[in-house]
Amino acid sequence: MQLYLFLLICALLVVKPTVNALFLSVAGRDNLSIAFVITALVAVIVSYTYNRLLVTLPLHEITKNSLWFFGAVFVLIGGVVVFDFENIFLSYVFYIFIGIYAILATSQFWVTANIVFNVSQAKRLFGFVGAGGIAGGIAGGYLTSITAPYINNGFLIATAGLMILACVFIYKKVRSLRIVNLKNIKLQKQERVSKKKSLSLIIKNSHLSYLAGVIGLGVVVAKLVDYQFSYLSSVSIPEPDDLASFFGFWFSTFNIISLLIQLFLTKKFLENLNISSNLLVLPTMIVICTSLLFIFPELWVVVLLKGFDGSLKQSLYKSSVELLALPVPSEIKNKTKTFIDVVVDSTATGIAGLLIILIIKGLELPTYTINFIILIATLFWMYMILKVRSTYLSTFKSSISNKTGLFDKRSNLKVIRENIKVIIDNGNKLDIIEILKKVPQVAHHSLKDPLLKLLDHENDQVKIAAISQLNHVFKEPVYRVHNFIYSKNGELVFAALQYLITQDHIAPQFFENYLDDDDDHIASTALLALAQYASRDSHLGEKYNLHLRIKLFLDEIDENIKEVDLKEKSRLIEAIGYAKYTNYQTIIKTNLNNRNEVIKTSCIKSAGHTKDRYFLQDLFSLLEQPRYRKVASEALVEYGNSLLHFLKVKHSRGTLTKSLLLELPMLLGAINTKKSYKFLIQIASDYTISSNYKCYDKLFNLRQNKKFPRLTGRTAQNLIKKESKRYYKLIRMFYSLKVMSNSDDDITYLPVVNQIKELTIEIEQLIDLQLKVLFNILALRYSPDNIWIAYNGLLSKQTNSQIEAKEYLNEVLHRKLSTQVINATNAYLKLQEKHFDYTNEIQLYPEKTLIKKSILLDEELLENKLVKLLHVMPLSQRKRIVLYLENSEKEGVITFLKRLNINPKEKTA
Repeated sequence: MQLYLFLLICALLVVKPTVNALFLSVAGRDNLSIAFVITALVAVIVSYTYNRLLVTLPLHEITKNSLWFFGAVFVLIGGVVVFDFENIFLSYVFYIFIGIYAILATSQFWVTANIVFNVSQAKRLFGFVGAGGIAGGIAGGYLTSITAPYINNGFLIATAGLMILACVFIYKKVRSLRIVNLKNIKLQKQERVSKKKSLSLIIKNSHLSYLAGVIGLGVVVAKLVDYQFSYLSSVSIPEPDDLASFFGFWFSTFNIISLLIQLFLTKKFLENLNISSNLLVLPTMIVICTSLLFIFPELWVVVLLKGFDGSLKQSLYKSSVELLALPVPSEIKNKTKTFIDVVVDSTATGIAGLLIILIIKGLELPTYTINFIILIATLFWMYMILKVRSTYLSTFKSSISNKTGLFDKRSNLKVIRENIKVIIDNGNKLDIIEILKKVPQVAHHSLKDPLLKLLDHENDQVKIAAISQLNHVFKEPVYRVHNFIYSKNGELVFAALQYLITQDHIAPQFFENYLDDDDDHIASTALLALAQYASRDSHLGEKYNLHLRIKLFLDEIDENIKEVDLKEKSRLIEAIGYAKYTNYQTIIKTNLNNRNEVIKTSCIKSAGHTKDRYFLQDLFSLLEQPRYRKVASEALVEYGNSLLHFLKVKHSRGTLTKSLLLELPMLLGAINTKKSYKFLIQIASDYTISSNYKCYDKLFNLRQNKKFPRLTGRTAQNLIKKESKRYYKLIRMFYSLKVMSNSDDDITYLPVVNQIKELTIEIEQLIDLQLKVLFNILALRYSPDNIWIAYNGLLSKQTNSQIEAKEYLNEVLHRKLSTQVINATNAYLKLQEKHFDYTNEIQLYPEKTLIKKSILLDEELLENKLVKLLHVMPLSQRKRIVLYLENSEKEGVITFLKRLNINPKEKTA
């Protein structure tokens, strides 16, 4: 591939200086702009013909025949020049033909390179391959510069034709080595071409549209720079041979600089900077040099301007532009890339020519006016570069999603509404209840009928869920809800009264009818609904004398209340909590230990409603009781940030039991404040791997629902660094267990080997969880959906998906983060490799150290398997390990030894 590009560019640089000099001497420098316009028109015709051929002929046949054609025509042009048949018509023909060759032949080369190399290979090899083109430019330029005074220019052009003909055989060899002989169906598929029109494909694809814009504006700027360079050079050096030598020297010098950049800088830039940063280097230098040209309108400044354009455009910029096309599907890329390279390039050339004609000939403005145009065009160019990076990432994302069967989970509001309607009509009760939670975010009058339909549903829980969403969709009251207050289901009655109190504006004292209802069940439930609503709107509490009503209810309750009245009493206790009466807190406190489950549950809820620190310790202790854990957790969540200080003190003193520690992530996540999330992140790494995963998984879900603030870059880096240490520790443990199971030691017999394999599976599952933790942390910093897609792409069995996911992360993430995460993923993928030589690459743990570190992971399932392993071990082997563990002062190890229940005689055997 490198030799192929070397010969293509060498031929171009042999011919271009000669033809440029011929054109300037015969047609004159004032006609350069006309040549630009004609080249654009011819390019459109060539592109149309080329696209027609792509429909009927294979891509490789077109590429091969194009090389035959260019080579033969160059030899013919050489003959014309040798026999001095030059005239103004032929000078135009030669100039235009060279322009078409320059863009079409190189475009075909890069299409081939896109087929042969994937993204990872391209980043590594495009710099090396591109160096071949630059070296060809140097060789061609200096060959012209040195031999022009001694050899007829026609012979040089004919020699260039022979170079192109040699490329035919190189192209055949490349295909046989990289595509045909490999028998790779995927690579052969990459030669397919879409049947759709190129322009239509480009317009419909935003990435291709911006790519065309970047290339087009780059060409406009380059041609304007080239005009300035050619114009000032021809003014300073009128003799054609001297001018040809001057052009040859500087073109070659620019290429030497370009080669140095390509060899020593391009690869580093591509690997360490994102695509837009690499693309912006060239326009930034052009802006600086053009500004300098206003101050010093001299030849040396325009040489400097052309130098940056010539050296960067064929090195760093060229490699970066070619990378932009890599994520585009092959059949679309093969059809559109040549169109963009030829038509867009030539059209941009024509636009540049028209600008020059308009400014110089039409308006007769001074030449330095071109500098203003260069600046304006370059600023637009820079804007397009910033836009194309976004579409570049989106294209990678779409490609990964399509290959892994994943799709962006975000849907537009209309789609969500339609889903709600479908599930309401066809879903089961659990599906309906779950989908109704989405109503607030997509509230719309089109959901009125589906919600009303649910009020007739056979399941009361569905009715309750529907009632809770009515206010999001209906502005007017839904009177049918009134009928539910006579239901035997207490929850449904409460839901109905919760809704009805929000409609109190219908009439004066509207809700009083329910508060004074003859049915104590309805009246007490209405009181609870009022107390709950008044906790948010005190005006309504005052309107209906909430305090007085609660006091009257309490006075009516007899201490020897019958069982049937317990529910009324429980509702009153809850109402006390909402009302926050400190005078009645002793009632709540006393009944927190009530033997009756209904009363006790109401007291727990009521304590939460008060948000008073007086109940914190009692509520927290109830988390230890499985029966009351859920309701106690919900009560504690009501405290919000005021609970955090209490939890921090408990955590810092180490007074939390293991079961309470496991409850913290759910508590902190449910509180749903910035402070609670910050505390959750602080304590996450203190947990076992499985619990730690649950913490970050909870945070991931909150972040995905936009309920979690974005982490700072430094925080994300620190968390990734900390969790990576735990991750690589697990990797070492995994391979250490592999060594144990493959040991040739006589004492390693079948029961031990089987148990070690069980341990290995458990460690592998922990590695899987820990890798997810790393990506969950990334999701707290970046878009969760994007990270989720990248994660699945990296773990895909398709190599291309893995490569694209790595490139995507390289572009999205901070360099340090992407390196850490991609290295971690590579380590994970190697776990699946059967022939990975881990003994030379992984620092393994000794057997005793491995057992100890496994214990200290504090994973219950892992410990169970460790106990079984030690029990099946031969006595001598077990004794060595137990003696080693007994020297440890770690609490986890001491607890584990107690679980072992080793016979004392065995220890001294």
